[in-house]
Amino acid sequence: MEGVTWPAIAAVLSLIVALCSVTSFYVGRKQASKQEGQEEGGLRTDITYIKDTVKDQVKSIDALSQKIDAQGEKAEKDYRDLLVRFTELKSSYKSLHIRVDNLEETIKQFHYHN
Repeated sequence: MEGVTWPAIAAVLSLIVALCSVTSFYVGRKQASKQEGQEEGGLRTDITYIKDTVKDQVKSIDALSQKIDAQGEKAEKDYRDLLVRFTELKSSYKSLHIRVDNLEETIKQFHYHN
């Protein structure tokens, strides 16, 4: 062991410690990066789920809105039909009233002549 001195051993040990430190740093960095990637992936999955849920809700609201519009249009049509029928009935009532008045006049004239 004549060629090996304490300073050489210390230098080799220092080099080994430095290599272990660098290796430890890279391994730790890789694990941290992996954990950050998992967290980011989880967040992206959550965001995608939220976006899909919002899209589904928008579709449901659109479908409900269309149903309400269709019901509103049907109610409006029914209302118009009722107005037409009411107008027809009113006209028929006026016509009937005129005929009844004419009959009353005829009856009155008949009674006065007898």
